[in-house]
Amino acid sequence: MRIDNRIAALRDDPVSQRLAHDHLDRGKDRWLKSPHIAALPDELEQYAGGQALSQLHILRETVTSLSAASQFVNDWQEHFARLIMDEPLGHVPFKHNYSAGFATMRLFEAGRVTLSLLAYEEVEPTPPASAAAFSDREQDEIVVAGRAEGLLYSLSDENCDAGDPERAVDTCSLRMCPGSTIKLDGAKASRHILNVRGHLVVLQLSRAASQPQPIREIRLSDGALVHQSSGDKRESQLAMAMAVLTELERADAAPHCAALSLDGPDYLRWDSIRHTLALDPVRGFSLLGQVVKDGKDLLSDPAGALRDQLAAAHPQLLQLEAEQCPA
Repeated sequence: MRIDNRIAALRDDPVSQRLAHDHLDRGKDRWLKSPHIAALPDELEQYAGGQALSQLHILRETVTSLSAASQFVNDWQEHFARLIMDEPLGHVPFKHNYSAGFATMRLFEAGRVTLSLLAYEEVEPTPPASAAAFSDREQDEIVVAGRAEGLLYSLSDENCDAGDPERAVDTCSLRMCPGSTIKLDGAKASRHILNVRGHLVVLQLSRAASQPQPIREIRLSDGALVHQSSGDKRESQLAMAMAVLTELERADAAPHCAALSLDGPDYLRWDSIRHTLALDPVRGFSLLGQVVKDGKDLLSDPAGALRDQLAAAHPQLLQLEAEQCPA
């Protein structure tokens, strides 16, 4: 591995690192105060508060007009390119990530709203998708540069009920070029970018629902639900925390996991029961019994089935439960 001399020098010069970052941070502040940007954060806050996009002139133009979107992206690019030329080792002060063929740069965040720049690269063809993911958010996109083809997946209103086991997914083709716009109601629509020709640059405005439904992955062939995960950031954090603590065998976390079974979405409550069982089998076994007693609880039947299965395989759990919780 070759390490550039300038990067190696930074190891012993933390002041230079800080000065480089400060230079880009100040540059970002100047960009935010520039006349053509200054009103945008306020409109994003209004949009995050529930205002309709049609009522927010600058924000609407930015994600629906090619000239407005191009000016916004070009100004951002030129401004920060100059800053990077001054400080090549500085850190661009925006959340960003990159995976093979796809990069995102999150330019603004306001509550449940984000304005991001997406870049797709031409990659080797991949097998056709077998499922489509639907997340509960509004999404407005405009192609700023490049061309690509894609697919638009949609669910009809009658098939959007989470209790419907047979959700048919309608599919239609997308042809994307500069100025193309895509508006998605994420709970009912999703899109998949294919066949990028060289590159594709998209400006995306996204607003998550205030109380988002779970993210659903639905099989295209028959509309079956194949995977479901939380659409709420806090719930995802709790689910991940429980998984990590269980993997670390932190038995002291069992009471906290058990507490999450008392309220909240059923999938998170069930997860909390599973993790409680893994960390403290007796506590988890007793917790199953509490859930079974509430016949109106949607988890009552599966909890009863699991409790019976565990009691048959490990009859000592009944004795241990009785010793810990005497009548």
